[in-house]
Amino acid sequence: RQPAKSDKVLVAGTQGTSSLSTNEDSTKDMYAVEFCGYFPTDNPKYSIIVSINKTGLPASGGLMAGDVFKKIIVNLKQN
Repeated sequence: RQPAKSDKVLVAGTQGTSSLSTNEDSTKDMYAVEFCGYFPTDNPKYSIIVSINKTGLPASGGLMAGDVFKKIIVNLKQN
């Protein structure tokens, strides 16, 4: 699954997930989920970095921040 992928515009990007804390109970650990992308790929006009701090698992930059990235580009393309 590629949540950042759009059928309206070609995008490129990368994702990451990092732990922000260490606790014995992993459900209370903090994570940074991130996606950095740009579009359109053939003539870039926009670059966007989405960073979300969240508690506990699951934590996925591609799925969570990538989905927010896609919502932003869809909104930009509509305006």
